[in-house]
Amino acid sequence: EIGPKIISLYGKNRKPTIEMLDGLDLIIYDIQDIGARFYTYISTLGMAMEVAAKKNISIIVLDRPNPLGGKIIEGAILDTNYKSFIGYYPIPTRYGLTVGELSYMMCKNNWLSSTPKKLIIVKMENWERSMYYDDTKLKWIAPSPNIPDLETAIIYPGMCFYEATNISEGRGTEKPFKIIGAPWMNKKFSNQISQNNIKGAKFTYKSFIPRSIKGKSENPKYLGTTCEGLEISIFDRNKFRSIHTAVISLDKAYSSYKINFELNIDRMKKLWGNNQIILLLEKQINWNLFLKNLNMDAEKFKKERKPFLLYN
Repeated sequence: EIGPKIISLYGKNRKPTIEMLDGLDLIIYDIQDIGARFYTYISTLGMAMEVAAKKNISIIVLDRPNPLGGKIIEGAILDTNYKSFIGYYPIPTRYGLTVGELSYMMCKNNWLSSTPKKLIIVKMENWERSMYYDDTKLKWIAPSPNIPDLETAIIYPGMCFYEATNISEGRGTEKPFKIIGAPWMNKKFSNQISQNNIKGAKFTYKSFIPRSIKGKSENPKYLGTTCEGLEISIFDRNKFRSIHTAVISLDKAYSSYKINFELNIDRMKKLWGNNQIILLLEKQINWNLFLKNLNMDAEKFKKERKPFLLYN
């Protein structure tokens, strides 16, 4: 057999089997992450590390920038009762670490069922926590088909929650995650969101028709059907908070379109990381308590991650 053997870890096999690692001394991880807990490259890393540990194989992580920088932390810390492929570690949604820092933290905190005998992190030169991806002057190469640019990556940690609803998250368009909508929504929605004075972004009415896009979104929600909703445009990314924005819009959609709105509760809990978002939408807890819990999680994680930071 000529050339390398390619094995996919996205689909049927999410983690390598013991047999797949036969004859290996070393695994090198070199994948561009985007800094959101449910972006599953980091889950694949952890699963590969667990299997590598059983075979006594060392891991090298070639570190790369977190496109969202390392300053802002946002979202709930995953309750491990909701651990899944879309949430493998007890970290916030936007966790502000590089993959190298995260791999260091997961090994030292025993978040894995077994830890590799040796973890080597090849650090970056000249990266600072304040940098967004474009500050590095590196060319943006889409880390997956539906994250075509940095603005989408910044919006994604919030708008991904729409994947647990029957509202389109813009797949099947040229602006996935930047636009959301459904056939049963209307112009009022974008106005309602605009009235919340959300910092750093503007919200405009958008009508769109999801279509099949090969290799990107072949069977999106509401294929071929006109949807109405909104488009998000960021004008100050340091003030914009995608998760806070998503919760405001979800809460408004849930209360405004009760007859049509559907929620996959199990998936939402896994994406969010606990049941707080469900309690908020169902009015079982109020906004103040919800935000207080989120802020406590952010402060807690800032302290927890400190010993593992490899960059200033």
